[in-house]
Amino acid sequence: MALSTGLSTFAEHKGTIASVVVASLVIYQAWRIVYNVFFHPLAKFPGPWWASLSLLHEFYFDVMQDGQYFKVIERMHEKYGPIVRVNPSELHINDPTFYDEVFPGPGRRRDKAPENRGISSVPTSMVSTLDHDHHRERRAILQNFFSKQAITKLEDIIQDKVDHCVERLKDACKEGQVLELYHVFAALTSDVISHYSYGESFGYLGDENFRGEIVEDAVGLLKRVHVGRLFPWLAGTLAPLPSWLLKALSPPLGNILDMQAHLIGLSAKALRSTDSTSKGQTTIFDALTSPEVPKYERHTTRVADEALLVTLAGTETTSRTLTAVVYRVMQDPRILEKVRAELRSVMPTPDAKPSWRQLEQLPYLTAVLHEALRMAHLLIRSPRIAPDEVLVYRDWVIPPGTSLSMITDLMSMNPTIYPEPQLFRPERWTEAATRGERLKLFAFSAGSRNCLGLNLAWAELYLTTAAIFRWFDFEALNADPATFEPYRDWGFGVREDGYFGLKVNVRRVLT
Repeated sequence: MALSTGLSTFAEHKGTIASVVVASLVIYQAWRIVYNVFFHPLAKFPGPWWASLSLLHEFYFDVMQDGQYFKVIERMHEKYGPIVRVNPSELHINDPTFYDEVFPGPGRRRDKAPENRGISSVPTSMVSTLDHDHHRERRAILQNFFSKQAITKLEDIIQDKVDHCVERLKDACKEGQVLELYHVFAALTSDVISHYSYGESFGYLGDENFRGEIVEDAVGLLKRVHVGRLFPWLAGTLAPLPSWLLKALSPPLGNILDMQAHLIGLSAKALRSTDSTSKGQTTIFDALTSPEVPKYERHTTRVADEALLVTLAGTETTSRTLTAVVYRVMQDPRILEKVRAELRSVMPTPDAKPSWRQLEQLPYLTAVLHEALRMAHLLIRSPRIAPDEVLVYRDWVIPPGTSLSMITDLMSMNPTIYPEPQLFRPERWTEAATRGERLKLFAFSAGSRNCLGLNLAWAELYLTTAAIFRWFDFEALNADPATFEPYRDWGFGVREDGYFGLKVNVRRVLT
Protein backbone atom coordinates (compact mmCIF):
# COMPACT_ATOMS: atom_id res chain seq x y z
CA MET A 1 0.00 0.00 0.00
CA ALA A 2 2.77 2.41 1.04
CA LEU A 3 4.76 1.48 -2.08
CA SER A 4 1.74 2.08 -4.29
CA THR A 5 1.13 5.45 -2.66
CA GLY A 6 4.78 6.42 -3.07
CA LEU A 7 4.78 5.53 -6.76
CA SER A 8 1.58 7.44 -7.27
CA THR A 9 3.05 10.50 -5.53
CA PHE A 10 6.22 10.29 -7.64
CA ALA A 11 4.15 10.01 -10.82
CA GLU A 12 2.20 13.09 -9.85
CA HIS A 13 5.36 15.10 -9.20
CA LYS A 14 7.72 13.79 -11.88
CA GLY A 15 6.61 16.49 -14.28
CA THR A 16 7.35 19.09 -11.62
CA ILE A 17 10.79 17.55 -10.95
CA ALA A 18 11.63 17.56 -14.67
CA SER A 19 10.53 21.18 -14.95
CA VAL A 20 12.73 22.14 -11.99
CA VAL A 21 15.74 20.35 -13.50
CA VAL A 22 15.26 22.03 -16.88
CA ALA A 23 14.72 25.43 -15.27
CA SER A 24 17.86 24.96 -13.16
CA LEU A 25 19.92 24.12 -16.23
CA VAL A 26 18.58 27.14 -18.11
CA ILE A 27 19.31 29.43 -15.15
CA TYR A 28 22.80 27.96 -14.78
CA GLN A 29 23.60 28.45 -18.48
CA ALA A 30 22.20 31.97 -18.39
CA TRP A 31 24.36 32.75 -15.37
CA ARG A 32 27.44 31.30 -17.09
CA ILE A 33 26.83 33.57 -20.07
CA VAL A 34 26.38 36.63 -17.86
CA TYR A 35 29.50 35.69 -15.88
CA ASN A 36 31.60 35.09 -19.00
CA VAL A 37 30.61 38.41 -20.56
CA PHE A 38 30.71 40.71 -17.51
CA PHE A 39 32.52 39.10 -14.55
CA HIS A 40 35.10 36.68 -15.98
CA PRO A 41 38.76 37.66 -15.34
CA LEU A 42 39.14 38.02 -19.12
CA ALA A 43 36.03 40.19 -19.57
CA LYS A 44 38.16 43.33 -19.97
CA PHE A 45 40.15 41.97 -22.93
CA PRO A 46 39.23 42.95 -26.51
CA GLY A 47 37.30 40.63 -28.77
CA PRO A 48 33.77 40.09 -30.11
CA TRP A 49 31.11 39.62 -27.46
CA TRP A 50 29.95 36.30 -28.94
CA ALA A 51 33.40 34.75 -28.48
CA SER A 52 33.08 35.16 -24.71
CA LEU A 53 29.74 33.36 -24.39
CA SER A 54 30.70 29.69 -24.87
CA LEU A 55 32.52 27.33 -27.23
CA LEU A 56 29.58 27.06 -29.62
CA HIS A 57 31.15 29.46 -32.11
CA GLU A 58 34.30 27.32 -32.27
CA PHE A 59 32.16 24.24 -32.78
CA TYR A 60 30.43 25.98 -35.66
CA PHE A 61 33.56 27.23 -37.44
CA ASP A 62 35.90 24.29 -36.75
CA VAL A 63 33.52 21.31 -36.76
CA MET A 64 30.49 22.37 -38.80
CA GLN A 65 32.54 24.51 -41.22
CA ASP A 66 35.53 22.12 -41.10
CA GLY A 67 38.52 24.03 -39.81
CA GLN A 68 37.69 27.69 -40.44
CA TYR A 69 38.15 29.35 -37.06
CA PHE A 70 41.78 30.28 -37.72
CA LYS A 71 40.52 32.70 -40.38
CA VAL A 72 38.06 34.21 -37.90
CA ILE A 73 40.89 34.71 -35.39
CA GLU A 74 42.97 36.48 -38.03
CA ARG A 75 40.07 38.82 -38.76
CA MET A 76 39.65 39.45 -35.02
CA HIS A 77 43.24 40.67 -34.84
CA GLU A 78 42.69 42.96 -37.80
CA LYS A 79 39.77 44.55 -35.95
CA TYR A 80 40.75 44.40 -32.28
CA GLY A 81 44.55 44.42 -32.28
CA PRO A 82 47.33 41.98 -31.28
CA ILE A 83 45.58 40.46 -28.24
CA VAL A 84 42.03 39.08 -28.45
CA ARG A 85 39.76 36.86 -26.41
CA VAL A 86 38.90 33.98 -28.73
CA ASN A 87 36.74 31.96 -26.31
CA PRO A 88 35.65 32.32 -22.67
CA SER A 89 38.99 31.19 -21.20
CA GLU A 90 41.57 31.79 -23.95
CA LEU A 91 43.52 34.77 -25.24
CA HIS A 92 45.25 34.66 -28.60
CA ILE A 93 48.25 36.90 -29.18
CA ASN A 94 49.52 37.82 -32.63
CA ASP A 95 52.90 39.32 -31.81
CA PRO A 96 56.20 37.42 -32.33
CA THR A 97 57.91 39.55 -29.68
CA PHE A 98 55.77 37.86 -27.00
CA TYR A 99 56.40 34.31 -28.23
CA ASP A 100 59.08 33.45 -25.68
CA GLU A 101 56.78 34.55 -22.86
CA VAL A 102 54.09 32.08 -23.88
CA PHE A 103 56.64 29.36 -24.72
CA PRO A 104 59.54 29.98 -22.30
CA GLY A 105 62.41 27.74 -21.23
CA PRO A 106 62.30 25.13 -18.44
CA GLY A 107 62.89 27.65 -15.66
CA ARG A 108 59.30 28.88 -15.92
CA ARG A 109 56.22 26.73 -15.47
CA ARG A 110 53.86 26.27 -18.38
CA ASP A 111 51.00 23.79 -18.23
CA LYS A 112 49.02 22.81 -21.28
CA ALA A 113 45.36 23.75 -21.43
CA PRO A 114 42.92 20.83 -20.90
CA GLU A 115 41.73 20.79 -24.52
CA ASN A 116 45.21 19.66 -25.56
CA ARG A 117 44.47 16.23 -24.10
CA GLY A 118 41.80 15.64 -26.72
CA ILE A 119 43.85 16.72 -29.73
CA SER A 120 45.67 13.40 -29.97
CA SER A 121 44.45 9.85 -29.52
CA VAL A 122 47.29 9.01 -27.12
CA PRO A 123 46.16 10.34 -23.72
CA THR A 124 49.19 9.17 -21.69
CA SER A 125 51.83 10.47 -24.10
CA MET A 126 54.00 13.55 -23.65
CA VAL A 127 51.95 15.65 -26.05
CA SER A 128 48.82 15.05 -23.95
CA THR A 129 50.51 15.64 -20.59
CA LEU A 130 49.11 18.82 -19.10
CA ASP A 131 51.12 19.36 -15.93
CA HIS A 132 54.51 21.06 -16.37
CA ASP A 133 56.43 18.85 -13.93
CA HIS A 134 54.87 15.61 -15.17
CA HIS A 135 55.75 16.58 -18.74
CA ARG A 136 59.37 17.23 -17.73
CA GLU A 137 59.54 13.81 -16.09
CA ARG A 138 58.20 12.07 -19.19
CA ARG A 139 60.32 14.10 -21.60
CA ALA A 140 63.49 13.34 -19.63
CA ILE A 141 63.06 9.63 -20.43
CA LEU A 142 63.55 10.25 -24.16
CA GLN A 143 65.47 13.53 -24.19
CA ASN A 144 68.90 11.97 -24.71
CA PHE A 145 67.62 9.80 -27.58
CA PHE A 146 66.84 12.91 -29.61
CA SER A 147 69.87 15.00 -28.78
CA LYS A 148 72.07 16.11 -31.66
CA GLN A 149 74.79 13.74 -30.52
CA ALA A 150 72.39 10.78 -30.49
CA ILE A 151 70.97 11.60 -33.93
CA THR A 152 74.50 11.93 -35.32
CA LYS A 153 75.11 8.35 -34.19
CA LEU A 154 71.87 7.39 -35.98
CA GLU A 155 73.05 8.97 -39.23
CA ASP A 156 74.10 5.68 -40.86
CA ILE A 157 70.56 4.35 -40.42
CA ILE A 158 69.05 7.51 -41.91
CA GLN A 159 71.49 7.38 -44.83
CA ASP A 160 70.65 3.73 -45.43
CA LYS A 161 66.93 4.61 -45.74
CA VAL A 162 67.75 7.56 -48.00
CA ASP A 163 69.81 5.22 -50.21
CA HIS A 164 66.87 2.81 -50.38
CA CYS A 165 64.62 5.71 -51.35
CA VAL A 166 67.07 6.72 -54.08
CA GLU A 167 67.02 3.20 -55.53
CA ARG A 168 63.21 3.21 -55.58
CA LEU A 169 63.25 6.53 -57.44
CA LYS A 170 65.73 5.15 -59.97
CA ASP A 171 63.47 2.14 -60.54
CA ALA A 172 60.49 4.47 -61.01
CA CYS A 173 62.49 6.40 -63.63
CA LYS A 174 63.22 3.22 -65.57
CA GLU A 175 59.63 2.01 -65.42
CA GLY A 176 57.93 5.36 -66.01
CA GLN A 177 56.06 4.94 -62.75
CA VAL A 178 53.96 7.81 -61.38
CA LEU A 179 54.74 8.40 -57.71
CA GLU A 180 52.84 10.14 -54.96
CA LEU A 181 55.89 11.85 -53.47
CA TYR A 182 54.22 12.39 -50.11
CA HIS A 183 53.83 8.62 -49.73
CA VAL A 184 57.46 8.04 -50.71
CA PHE A 185 58.73 10.46 -48.08
CA ALA A 186 56.32 9.14 -45.44
CA ALA A 187 57.66 5.63 -46.07
CA LEU A 188 61.20 6.92 -45.65
CA THR A 189 60.56 8.78 -42.39
CA SER A 190 58.44 5.92 -41.04
CA ASP A 191 61.21 3.40 -41.69
CA VAL A 192 63.71 5.65 -39.92
CA ILE A 193 61.65 6.25 -36.80
CA SER A 194 60.48 2.64 -36.52
CA HIS A 195 64.08 1.40 -36.73
CA TYR A 196 65.11 3.85 -34.04
CA SER A 197 62.09 3.13 -31.87
CA TYR A 198 61.88 -0.64 -31.99
CA GLY A 199 65.17 -1.87 -33.43
CA GLU A 200 63.60 -2.93 -36.72
CA SER A 201 62.09 -1.02 -39.61
CA PHE A 202 58.47 -1.24 -40.71
CA GLY A 203 59.81 -1.76 -44.24
CA TYR A 204 57.43 0.65 -45.97
CA LEU A 205 60.09 1.66 -48.52
CA GLY A 206 60.05 -1.92 -49.75
CA ASP A 207 56.30 -1.97 -50.29
CA GLU A 208 55.08 -1.58 -53.87
CA ASN A 209 52.88 1.39 -52.95
CA PHE A 210 54.95 2.62 -49.99
CA ARG A 211 52.03 1.74 -47.70
CA GLY A 212 50.37 4.97 -48.76
CA GLU A 213 47.08 3.89 -47.18
CA ILE A 214 48.65 4.35 -43.73
CA VAL A 215 49.48 7.95 -44.55
CA GLU A 216 46.02 8.67 -45.92
CA ASP A 217 44.38 7.15 -42.85
CA ALA A 218 46.53 9.39 -40.63
CA VAL A 219 45.41 12.38 -42.69
CA GLY A 220 41.81 11.23 -42.28
CA LEU A 221 42.26 11.35 -38.52
CA LEU A 222 43.63 14.89 -38.71
CA LYS A 223 40.24 15.97 -39.99
CA ARG A 224 38.79 15.09 -36.59
CA VAL A 225 41.32 17.08 -34.56
CA HIS A 226 38.81 19.77 -33.59
CA VAL A 227 36.23 17.28 -32.37
CA GLY A 228 38.87 15.93 -29.99
CA ARG A 229 39.95 19.42 -28.99
CA LEU A 230 36.44 20.63 -28.18
CA PHE A 231 35.32 17.34 -26.61
CA PRO A 232 38.46 16.04 -24.84
CA TRP A 233 36.39 13.49 -22.91
CA LEU A 234 35.32 11.79 -26.13
CA ALA A 235 38.44 9.64 -26.55
CA GLY A 236 37.95 8.11 -23.11
CA THR A 237 34.31 7.37 -23.93
CA LEU A 238 35.19 5.67 -27.23
CA ALA A 239 38.21 3.74 -25.94
CA PRO A 240 36.20 0.83 -24.42
CA LEU A 241 34.34 0.21 -27.69
CA PRO A 242 35.44 -2.85 -29.69
CA SER A 243 37.89 -2.13 -32.49
CA TRP A 244 35.52 -3.47 -35.18
CA LEU A 245 32.91 -0.91 -34.16
CA LEU A 246 35.44 1.94 -34.10
CA LYS A 247 36.63 0.92 -37.57
CA ALA A 248 33.04 0.94 -38.79
CA LEU A 249 32.43 4.37 -37.27
CA SER A 250 35.67 5.80 -38.70
CA PRO A 251 37.33 3.81 -41.52
CA PRO A 252 40.60 5.82 -41.29
CA LEU A 253 40.98 4.39 -37.79
CA GLY A 254 41.41 0.88 -39.18
CA ASN A 255 45.11 0.79 -40.02
CA ILE A 256 45.95 3.13 -37.13
CA LEU A 257 44.20 0.80 -34.67
CA ASP A 258 46.04 -2.16 -36.17
CA MET A 259 49.32 -0.30 -35.71
CA GLN A 260 48.35 0.58 -32.15
CA ALA A 261 47.49 -3.05 -31.41
CA HIS A 262 50.88 -4.09 -32.77
CA LEU A 263 52.59 -1.53 -30.54
CA ILE A 264 50.60 -2.68 -27.51
CA GLY A 265 51.88 -6.20 -28.19
CA LEU A 266 55.45 -4.94 -28.49
CA SER A 267 55.02 -2.90 -25.32
CA ALA A 268 53.77 -5.85 -23.32
CA LYS A 269 56.66 -7.97 -24.59
CA ALA A 270 59.20 -5.27 -23.78
CA LEU A 271 57.83 -4.84 -20.27
CA ARG A 272 58.16 -8.58 -19.64
CA SER A 273 61.71 -8.59 -20.91
CA THR A 274 64.85 -7.81 -18.95
CA ASP A 275 66.88 -7.09 -22.08
CA SER A 276 67.14 -3.37 -21.35
CA THR A 277 69.05 -4.06 -18.16
CA SER A 278 71.51 -6.42 -19.80
CA LYS A 279 72.24 -4.74 -23.14
CA GLY A 280 71.79 -1.05 -22.30
CA GLN A 281 69.30 1.30 -23.85
CA THR A 282 69.62 1.16 -27.62
CA THR A 283 66.04 1.88 -28.74
CA ILE A 284 63.25 4.15 -27.60
CA PHE A 285 61.39 1.07 -26.40
CA ASP A 286 64.34 0.23 -24.18
CA ALA A 287 64.19 3.71 -22.65
CA LEU A 288 60.44 3.60 -22.02
CA THR A 289 60.58 0.18 -20.38
CA SER A 290 63.81 0.62 -18.43
CA PRO A 291 63.65 -0.35 -14.73
CA GLU A 292 64.99 3.15 -14.04
CA VAL A 293 61.65 4.57 -15.16
CA PRO A 294 59.15 4.91 -12.27
CA LYS A 295 56.87 1.90 -12.08
CA TYR A 296 53.71 3.99 -12.50
CA GLU A 297 55.05 5.03 -15.93
CA ARG A 298 55.90 1.49 -17.01
CA HIS A 299 52.59 0.02 -18.12
CA THR A 300 51.45 -1.21 -21.51
CA THR A 301 49.08 1.65 -22.35
CA ARG A 302 51.60 4.33 -21.45
CA VAL A 303 54.44 2.74 -23.45
CA ALA A 304 52.18 2.07 -26.45
CA ASP A 305 50.80 5.64 -26.38
CA GLU A 306 54.27 7.17 -26.41
CA ALA A 307 55.43 4.75 -29.10
CA LEU A 308 52.47 5.59 -31.35
CA LEU A 309 53.02 9.32 -30.82
CA VAL A 310 56.72 9.05 -31.72
CA THR A 311 55.88 6.96 -34.80
CA LEU A 312 53.18 9.25 -36.18
CA ALA A 313 54.95 12.51 -35.30
CA GLY A 314 58.22 11.19 -36.68
CA THR A 315 56.51 10.32 -39.95
CA GLU A 316 53.94 12.97 -40.75
CA THR A 317 55.58 16.34 -40.14
CA THR A 318 58.89 15.71 -41.92
CA SER A 319 57.31 13.97 -44.91
CA ARG A 320 55.00 16.96 -45.41
CA THR A 321 57.93 19.36 -45.30
CA LEU A 322 59.93 17.25 -47.77
CA THR A 323 57.00 17.19 -50.18
CA ALA A 324 56.48 20.93 -49.89
CA VAL A 325 60.16 21.81 -50.34
CA VAL A 326 60.38 19.73 -53.53
CA TYR A 327 57.27 21.45 -54.89
CA ARG A 328 58.46 24.95 -54.04
CA VAL A 329 61.98 24.47 -55.41
CA MET A 330 60.59 22.92 -58.61
CA GLN A 331 58.52 26.05 -59.22
CA ASP A 332 61.63 28.21 -59.57
CA PRO A 333 64.41 26.82 -61.81
CA ARG A 334 66.74 29.52 -60.51
CA ILE A 335 66.43 28.21 -56.93
CA LEU A 336 66.80 24.59 -58.09
CA GLU A 337 69.99 25.31 -60.03
CA LYS A 338 71.45 27.31 -57.17
CA VAL A 339 70.84 24.45 -54.72
CA ARG A 340 72.14 21.90 -57.18
CA ALA A 341 75.33 23.87 -57.85
CA GLU A 342 76.00 24.08 -54.12
CA LEU A 343 75.41 20.33 -53.73
CA ARG A 344 77.84 19.48 -56.54
CA SER A 345 80.63 20.87 -54.40
CA VAL A 346 80.14 18.11 -51.80
CA MET A 347 78.51 15.45 -54.01
CA PRO A 348 80.63 15.33 -57.19
CA THR A 349 79.96 11.62 -57.82
CA PRO A 350 77.11 9.22 -56.96
CA ASP A 351 79.15 7.52 -54.26
CA ALA A 352 79.70 10.81 -52.41
CA LYS A 353 77.58 10.90 -49.27
CA PRO A 354 78.28 14.03 -47.26
CA SER A 355 77.40 13.95 -43.59
CA TRP A 356 74.63 15.91 -41.95
CA ARG A 357 77.29 18.16 -40.43
CA GLN A 358 78.77 18.89 -43.87
CA LEU A 359 75.38 19.65 -45.39
CA GLU A 360 74.57 22.05 -42.56
CA GLN A 361 77.51 24.16 -43.75
CA LEU A 362 75.85 24.79 -47.13
CA PRO A 363 74.23 28.22 -46.70
CA TYR A 364 71.76 28.10 -49.58
CA LEU A 365 70.47 24.58 -48.89
CA THR A 366 70.06 25.63 -45.26
CA ALA A 367 68.14 28.73 -46.36
CA VAL A 368 65.85 26.64 -48.59
CA LEU A 369 65.00 24.30 -45.70
CA HIS A 370 64.38 27.18 -43.30
CA GLU A 371 62.09 28.85 -45.82
CA ALA A 372 60.18 25.59 -46.40
CA LEU A 373 59.68 25.16 -42.66
CA ARG A 374 58.58 28.78 -42.34
CA MET A 375 55.84 28.08 -44.88
CA ALA A 376 54.76 24.77 -43.33
CA HIS A 377 51.42 26.37 -42.30
CA LEU A 378 51.03 24.91 -38.81
CA LEU A 379 47.62 26.10 -37.61
CA ILE A 380 46.57 24.12 -34.56
CA ARG A 381 46.32 26.14 -31.35
CA SER A 382 48.09 24.52 -28.42
CA PRO A 383 47.38 26.90 -25.51
CA ARG A 384 49.78 27.27 -22.60
CA ILE A 385 48.92 28.26 -19.05
CA ALA A 386 51.20 30.13 -16.63
CA PRO A 387 49.69 28.66 -13.43
CA ASP A 388 51.53 30.86 -10.93
CA GLU A 389 52.81 33.83 -12.93
CA VAL A 390 51.26 37.16 -13.88
CA LEU A 391 52.21 38.04 -17.45
CA VAL A 392 52.17 41.53 -18.87
CA TYR A 393 51.64 42.22 -22.55
CA ARG A 394 51.91 45.92 -23.30
CA ASP A 395 49.24 47.51 -21.09
CA TRP A 396 47.42 44.24 -20.49
CA VAL A 397 47.89 42.30 -17.25
CA ILE A 398 47.17 38.62 -17.86
CA PRO A 399 46.07 36.75 -14.71
CA PRO A 400 47.60 33.38 -13.75
CA GLY A 401 45.75 30.36 -15.08
CA THR A 402 44.83 31.99 -18.39
CA SER A 403 45.04 29.92 -21.57
CA LEU A 404 47.35 31.68 -24.04
CA SER A 405 47.77 30.65 -27.66
CA MET A 406 49.74 31.82 -30.68
CA ILE A 407 49.08 30.22 -34.07
CA THR A 408 52.45 29.28 -35.53
CA ASP A 409 51.43 30.22 -39.06
CA LEU A 410 50.60 33.79 -38.04
CA MET A 411 54.06 34.11 -36.52
CA SER A 412 55.75 32.60 -39.57
CA MET A 413 53.87 34.82 -42.01
CA ASN A 414 54.40 38.04 -40.08
CA PRO A 415 55.37 40.72 -42.64
CA THR A 416 57.42 42.68 -40.10
CA ILE A 417 59.86 39.79 -39.74
CA TYR A 418 59.41 38.35 -43.23
CA PRO A 419 58.63 41.01 -45.87
CA GLU A 420 56.38 39.63 -48.62
CA PRO A 421 55.75 36.51 -46.52
CA GLN A 422 53.72 34.73 -49.22
CA LEU A 423 56.83 34.47 -51.42
CA PHE A 424 59.11 31.47 -51.15
CA ARG A 425 62.38 33.36 -50.98
CA PRO A 426 65.33 31.51 -49.38
CA GLU A 427 67.50 34.59 -49.83
CA ARG A 428 65.78 36.26 -46.87
CA TRP A 429 67.75 33.90 -44.59
CA THR A 430 71.15 34.39 -46.25
CA GLU A 431 70.63 38.17 -46.41
CA ALA A 432 69.81 38.26 -42.70
CA ALA A 433 72.95 36.25 -41.92
CA THR A 434 75.03 38.70 -43.98
CA ARG A 435 73.62 41.54 -41.85
CA GLY A 436 74.52 39.64 -38.70
CA GLU A 437 70.86 38.96 -37.92
CA ARG A 438 69.24 35.65 -37.08
CA LEU A 439 65.67 35.21 -38.21
CA LYS A 440 63.46 33.27 -35.83
CA LEU A 441 62.03 29.94 -36.98
CA PHE A 442 58.74 29.01 -35.29
CA ALA A 443 58.10 25.60 -36.88
CA PHE A 444 59.49 23.57 -33.96
CA SER A 445 57.80 25.69 -31.26
CA ALA A 446 60.02 26.85 -28.40
CA GLY A 447 60.76 26.47 -24.72
CA SER A 448 60.49 23.43 -22.52
CA ARG A 449 57.83 21.83 -24.74
CA ASN A 450 59.46 22.42 -28.11
CA CYS A 451 59.54 19.61 -30.68
CA LEU A 452 61.46 16.71 -29.15
CA GLY A 453 62.37 15.32 -32.57
CA LEU A 454 63.73 18.49 -34.15
CA ASN A 455 67.29 17.11 -34.52
CA LEU A 456 65.98 13.96 -36.21
CA ALA A 457 63.85 16.11 -38.51
CA TRP A 458 66.82 18.29 -39.47
CA ALA A 459 69.00 15.26 -40.23
CA GLU A 460 66.29 13.71 -42.42
CA LEU A 461 65.63 16.99 -44.20
CA TYR A 462 69.29 17.61 -45.03
CA LEU A 463 70.19 14.07 -46.09
CA THR A 464 67.03 13.53 -48.13
CA THR A 465 66.88 16.87 -49.95
CA ALA A 466 70.58 16.61 -50.80
CA ALA A 467 69.98 13.29 -52.56
CA ILE A 468 66.73 14.42 -54.22
CA PHE A 469 67.96 17.70 -55.65
CA ARG A 470 71.40 16.41 -56.61
CA TRP A 471 70.38 13.26 -58.47
CA PHE A 472 66.83 13.63 -59.81
CA ASP A 473 64.74 15.74 -62.15
CA PHE A 474 61.01 15.45 -61.57
CA GLU A 475 58.00 16.33 -63.64
CA ALA A 476 55.10 17.43 -61.47
CA LEU A 477 51.75 16.10 -62.70
CA ASN A 478 49.42 17.93 -60.31
CA ALA A 479 51.34 20.99 -59.17
CA ASP A 480 48.47 22.99 -57.67
CA PRO A 481 49.52 25.98 -55.52
CA ALA A 482 46.33 25.54 -53.46
CA THR A 483 47.69 22.20 -52.18
CA PHE A 484 50.37 24.05 -50.24
CA GLU A 485 48.26 26.95 -48.96
CA PRO A 486 45.98 26.76 -45.91
CA TYR A 487 42.27 26.67 -46.63
CA ARG A 488 41.29 24.43 -43.70
CA ASP A 489 42.88 23.86 -40.31
CA TRP A 490 43.41 20.16 -39.71
CA GLY A 491 46.35 20.89 -37.47
CA PHE A 492 48.27 21.51 -40.67
CA GLY A 493 46.83 23.78 -43.30
CA VAL A 494 45.18 21.79 -46.08
CA ARG A 495 43.40 22.79 -49.25
CA GLU A 496 39.62 22.85 -49.52
CA ASP A 497 39.15 19.17 -50.35
CA GLY A 498 41.77 18.08 -47.77
CA TYR A 499 44.21 16.65 -50.30
CA PHE A 500 47.92 16.95 -49.70
CA GLY A 501 50.55 15.51 -52.00
CA LEU A 502 52.50 15.84 -55.22
CA LYS A 503 52.33 13.30 -58.05
CA VAL A 504 55.51 13.17 -60.11
CA ASN A 505 57.32 11.35 -62.86
CA VAL A 506 61.03 10.83 -62.30
CA ARG A 507 62.13 12.39 -65.58
CA ARG A 508 65.83 11.56 -65.34
CA VAL A 509 68.65 10.54 -63.04
CA LEU A 510 71.51 13.03 -63.06
CA THR A 511 75.21 12.30 -63.11
